Amino acid sequence: MRKMFLLFLVFTVSLFSFGEKITIKAVFSPMPNISEKLLKKVIKNYEKLNNVSVEIEIIEGNYLKILKEKMNRKEPLDMIFMTPLYIKNAIALNWLQPFKEEYLTEIEKMNKLEYFPRDFINKKKIYGYSTGSMGTTLFYNKKLLKKYGIPKPKKMEDMPKILKMSKEKGIIPLVSDTIFLGNDIAVLNEHLKYHLNMEANKIFLHPNEIGYRNRYQAFFSGKVAFISGAIEESNRDDLYRDIFGIIPMEGYSFNLKTLPYAYTVGKHSKNPKEAINLMRFLNEKTKYADMRKIRNDFINGM
Repeated sequence: MRKMFLLFLVFTVSLFSFGEKITIKAVFSPMPNISEKLLKKVIKNYEKLNNVSVEIEIIEGNYLKILKEKMNRKEPLDMIFMTPLYIKNAIALNWLQPFKEEYLTEIEKMNKLEYFPRDFINKKKIYGYSTGSMGTTLFYNKKLLKKYGIPKPKKMEDMPKILKMSKEKGIIPLVSDTIFLGNDIAVLNEHLKYHLNMEANKIFLHPNEIGYRNRYQAFFSGKVAFISGAIEESNRDDLYRDIFGIIPMEGYSFNLKTLPYAYTVGKHSKNPKEAINLMRFLNEKTKYADMRKIRNDFINGM
């Protein structure tokens, strides 16, 4: 009897020890090489601490088009980087699943807007966990603007005029990794309407259209006037300060104002709880950095 009990115990422990490790499938939009390396380093640390595996995919092509194809194939995406310009469409198309209340901490429940951006809350259901970033800003090529006599933008309200002027001078106005035109989307807010109009007029281009892998590669070619990017990227080693100018987006009501990005859970996710734990970890790792100080130090050093 004792021998049988020991065999049962060994068998049970073996199942526990060698059971299949949970794999979180995460999808991101393009980022600079150094940011990608940092992301992978942070996630590797998370894997060690939590005994899980994270499968990262960084989509270099038309992000929304490829995402749509994945959804149509019912791929079990656990974590999806999502722009606020598209979240209403994603919810309407039933691409995402709302966060279950029991997956949230008490602190998160009491301070919802600190952790879950307003744009990602629909009918009291939460669909996105803040990336923890201070948001995006605009980077511009100082040398290119000077060469073509294009005035340096002083505020976001100047941008529509300056972008059109850039196009008239024969240079590429702005490159964005997220293109909405041609993705069969409904115009559900003014920000999206503005982007669609700019894309239709070839003011906003996707880097693939002009032969580049992502917006950063296009920007460093010296042929692009503006790109959008995360504020914290202003201190990256692979950004060339001799051509690099920055316009803070905070505090402006213009269509390109700072918009909060978030991580969402795909409709066919197999590991929603584990995905939210990873989102929480990434949020904390980003939030601890003083992004505002990084940005201000950069501007003062220009």
